[in-house]
Amino acid sequence: MLGLLNVRVGTLTLGWLACSLAWANVKHIPTITDIDYRGSFEQAGSITFCVDGNDFFLPTPGSPVYIRVSLDLGVVLSETLVGPTPTLALHRPYYLGAFVVGPPGITINMPPDAISIARWKAGESAFWLRVTTPSDEWINDGGVLKAPKPDMQVFFRIGISGNQSSAEMAALYLAGKANRPFNSDFYGEPADTLLNVDASASILGFYPGPNGELYFSPMPMDGQTIGVQSAQHSSQIVPGSDSGVNLTGKTVIAHAYALGRSVPALGFLGRSVLVVSLLAFSVIQIKRAREKTNL
Repeated sequence: MLGLLNVRVGTLTLGWLACSLAWANVKHIPTITDIDYRGSFEQAGSITFCVDGNDFFLPTPGSPVYIRVSLDLGVVLSETLVGPTPTLALHRPYYLGAFVVGPPGITINMPPDAISIARWKAGESAFWLRVTTPSDEWINDGGVLKAPKPDMQVFFRIGISGNQSSAEMAALYLAGKANRPFNSDFYGEPADTLLNVDASASILGFYPGPNGELYFSPMPMDGQTIGVQSAQHSSQIVPGSDSGVNLTGKTVIAHAYALGRSVPALGFLGRSVLVVSLLAFSVIQIKRAREKTNL
């Protein structure tokens, strides 16, 4: 297990070494995918957040820090992962696993619900992350609670499948290095956080021309923010003040091309309707052919 853990930590550290090379406290590190510039269900890249400072010093469960991540150029989310509810008791967030990379003796001290997706609704141009535990309690270093720093970094990610998050964090969780074994839904099952977007009504152009890149813009807000979990429309959310989180890094998550339109995968009902429609069309065509033959 120790050998596997060392390989896993080494791979993660190498893959996101850019975090260590930047003067930042919270760095967002995206991957870039190719999407159709008018597709309705396109998978944009992932976003890794690397925390190496005590930026999340404000949050508590009753007064969280939010990060609103907005898409540009009229692109919106294709599906709902976490929708608004009338009361907080009915809210069903997704929980993001976080893990620590650093000296061998340190462990994670974050509760499993410390970082969550608080809102991710189809048709809206932004999703919201929620942090409820102060960062000066995130790391246990020999019995002393500490905040992340450049040689003790905490990572969390969106834009990946539940299986990928499990492959990255399961061994770390068993070793006390992660607060969850994977990104999960409200019920504790591995959850996809793939960043599927709808560009059908956007003003995306063709890469590398003007408007050929899809950007995201993260904005931190404090606990005075109202309506993230309950507002039926994003326009009803009242932003709070800047929480003081220093976010920096690259912001491109997709290049746009004319790749052919994509549509959401059909569920059972959709497949049934499609089959019935095709059968009805076939019957009509056969009937017409017979009528022409009899003329």
